[in-house]
Amino acid sequence: MQNRVYHYVLVAMASAAGAVLVLLALSINFEVVMRYFLGSPTSWVVDFSQYALVYITFLAAAWVLAREGHVRIELLVNRLSPKVQRLLKFSTSVVGAVLCGLFFWYSLQITLEAINTKELFVEATVVPKWPILIVLPIGSIVITLEFLRKAWGCLSGNTIAGATQFSKSRDAE
Repeated sequence: MQNRVYHYVLVAMASAAGAVLVLLALSINFEVVMRYFLGSPTSWVVDFSQYALVYITFLAAAWVLAREGHVRIELLVNRLSPKVQRLLKFSTSVVGAVLCGLFFWYSLQITLEAINTKELFVEATVVPKWPILIVLPIGSIVITLEFLRKAWGCLSGNTIAGATQFSKSRDAE
């Protein structure tokens, strides 16, 4: 049950990232039309684009990690035994979990401070900081959980949440 809920959270976050990406593309096209065809540029599109990129990154990161969609260099890893590959994957998952956990804690503190002090981003548009920052602890806690799931999968010998070994071909040997 909880695995299905977790999967739903990952898909919902990735879908939200996709929706933000669509809005970003639409807003940039809107800006082009307003600026070059109507001679009336907007003041908010650049700010929205910056915030959207943060949202896209933090909403989609755990989903990408769960599917091993991130960039990795397999030249050396493919030559290692499955046991060493699993140990390497475990080690990198633990390091990733620790670093993302630390980032979660720090970003949560910054976000709570922004809520309490009512800080603003003063750019071309003025917006409260916390709605922009809130995605940092949300995304980082979910990616921390994904790294922990990957580490647990290495220990238990299971592949979970769409995870695969570094090299499927080496596992067949």
